[in-house]
Amino acid sequence: MNMSPEESKLNEIEKSSPFKVPEGYFEQFSEEMMSRLPEHKTEKIQVINLWDRFRPWVYMAAMLAGVAFMIKNFVMKNPETKDYQSQAKSGIVLHSDAEIEDFYRYYEDQVAEDLYHRTAYLEHPN
Repeated sequence: MNMSPEESKLNEIEKSSPFKVPEGYFEQFSEEMMSRLPEHKTEKIQVINLWDRFRPWVYMAAMLAGVAFMIKNFVMKNPETKDYQSQAKSGIVLHSDAEIEDFYRYYEDQVAEDLYHRTAYLEHPN
């Protein structure tokens, strides 16, 4: 069988290894590696006391108690407010005479102010 020059070169390359290891390299490898490593410093073990361990849980419990307190006091209405809400839903809301008078005074002031603005700013005589 006639081999081409490329095939013969490939066969020669496959038989020989291009990598070489110096003599005694693996016998001295561990000693050489240990000499190159930095000294290992042992760290003192930190002891965590009981308070440091449970502090986050105590804080979380206090926060949840505060949220529950706020919900109870600010979100849940008192009985008077519940009566007012039920009356408002049914369309029957009873107001005192003073509240009605205050509403009409406020309404009159708003109408007067609106009339003033309309005449002063919008309707200019030509």
